[in-house]
Amino acid sequence: MKQPKRAVSKRQDARVMSALGGRIQPASGAMPGYKSDGRIPGRYRIETKYTQADAYSMSIKDLWKIAGECEGLERPLFIIDYLEKSTHKLRGRYAVLPFADLEKMIHALADD
Repeated sequence: MKQPKRAVSKRQDARVMSALGGRIQPASGAMPGYKSDGRIPGRYRIETKYTQADAYSMSIKDLWKIAGECEGLERPLFIIDYLEKSTHKLRGRYAVLPFADLEKMIHALADD
């Protein structure tokens, strides 16, 4: 049975925010003052996307948009879910973040 895109997207937002300890933004970021799909206040501004294809096309403008919505010390985080076409079962979930953030994470883990 085909599920509406909005329902699939809302379920994705809920699962991602639950896994990361974040909160969903009202209207999935469509309201002034609540941009992006979710956030971990003071840490990350999160955009979620999904595809049922084998590839997802992302532009630098997509990344700049989420970065521009960050407040204070928040950092941008772009999550992409790859779903099965018929069942919407998760095939894979990946995160795109600024390289400088990845460097900090890797160095912090090395220091432990």
